[in-house]
Parts: sequence; C-alpha cells; structure tokens
Amino acid sequence: MLRFAEQFSDKQMVVTFSQKLSWSHFIELLPIKNHDAMIFYANQESNQLMSVRELRKQIERKLLSVQQ
Repeated sequence: MLRFAEQFSDKQMVVTFSQKLSWSHFIELLPIKNHDAMIFYANQESNQLMSVRELRKQIERKLLSVQQ
C-alpha cells in the first residue's frame, strides 16, 4: 500500500485507473521501476481492458526485448 501511494500520488490518476483496473493489475504494475513505463502500461491496460495475465505477458516481453 505504501508503494502504491508513492507511485500513484496523483489522486485524479488513481480515480481514473481504479475505475477500470483491479488491485491485481496494480500489483503487477508496482514493481516497474520506471514511472513513465508504469503509467504507460496502466494507460494501455485501462484502454484495452486486458487481463492481469495479458498485462504480465506484455511486461515480460518488453523486459526480454530490453535485455537482448
């Protein structure tokens, strides 16, 4: 919860995202260290209404492509 409060300090952003994302989505987003990347994935999720599993796959694919 503390990490969530630190990463999503803008109340309007929380209201916007919480209407479409579950707590499980936020749990997947919180480990992302780059704040801009985390917001990118949150926006992408809320626009596409993807599942937590799909979000996890997208994050993993991006991490793998960055490491190579």
